[in-house]
Amino acid sequence: MRPGRDSTMTSQRSTTEHVGDDESQTAIGAIATETALAWIATHVAEVAAGQQQLEDLLAEKQRLLEMSTVEPLPALLEREAASAAALERLRQDRDQWLSQPELDGRLHSLREVAVALGETALVEQLDDARAQAARIQQQNWSHWVLAQRSGSHFDELLGLIARRGETPATYDEDLPGSGGGLLDAAA
Repeated sequence: MRPGRDSTMTSQRSTTEHVGDDESQTAIGAIATETALAWIATHVAEVAAGQQQLEDLLAEKQRLLEMSTVEPLPALLEREAASAAALERLRQDRDQWLSQPELDGRLHSLREVAVALGETALVEQLDDARAQAARIQQQNWSHWVLAQRSGSHFDELLGLIARRGETPATYDEDLPGSGGGLLDAAA
């Protein structure tokens, strides 16, 4: 956690009992509602900014890959890794915040907390962050597929070079030596 936020989110406690039968409301009532809302809003803003940065980097990576421009990719990959690491730290902050004893393990996501507090605007922001995460996951998936296909094509190209353009080696029955070098050596 960043200094200041840790103490802010847990030091202020609600001194009044929260009215309601819902266990979620009771769990949130143990911590100051304003403090919880402020922390969640700040956290969601940081996550959205981090996700936007990562999404922009992935779009730039896509553009470079489509143009077959590889020179700037190593620097871009470093920035991408740093952005992903920052998002991972935010995830750890969220997990730590959700593990507060005051929440008593009843609420498992920031969205559940926002719903329990009746904060529809915050719920919408969390849903937007979730949708943005899905877009990032889809971009990453397309880059992975591209890398796999590129590797496959590179393998085929190397095979053509190694065979000097001749047909690939096969293990047909009418070829002498029947099983290839490894099987023949084992016999």
